[in-house]
Amino acid sequence: MRYFTPQEANTFVPALRQAFDRIEGDRTALVRVLRELDALGQPIDLDEAIPEDVPATVRERLTKAKGLVDQIRGVVGELQAHGILVKRIDGLVDFASRRGDRPVLLCWRKGEARIEHWHEFGAGFDARRPIDRLFEKPALPN
Repeated sequence: MRYFTPQEANTFVPALRQAFDRIEGDRTALVRVLRELDALGQPIDLDEAIPEDVPATVRERLTKAKGLVDQIRGVVGELQAHGILVKRIDGLVDFASRRGDRPVLLCWRKGEARIEHWHEFGAGFDARRPIDRLFEKPALPN
């Protein structure tokens, strides 16, 4: 597992903003397409192959929905490849870190200018605390 200092994690904030803006746009489009499919009376299972016998308009929308899901998964995968823990696709991530010698999670939510909070493993967003001087200790190697 990769451990980030607060400074290292903060270098990702611009990329996080861009990634979650892309996801938000794709989610909005996906909701629209799913509503269209629902209005057409089409059962929706995006993990299944598109049935051969569906009308062209349904096929087009199912193809579009699958593509949007793939795009969202791709953006999440890119973040995860850097060691970022995506908690919610509406813009909540954690970074493994160390506070002194203890492993903890740095926390960022879409809309925040910087990563300024942390919480224990197993605790959630509501347990966040401000980053303090204990993060200034040299981290153990990754």
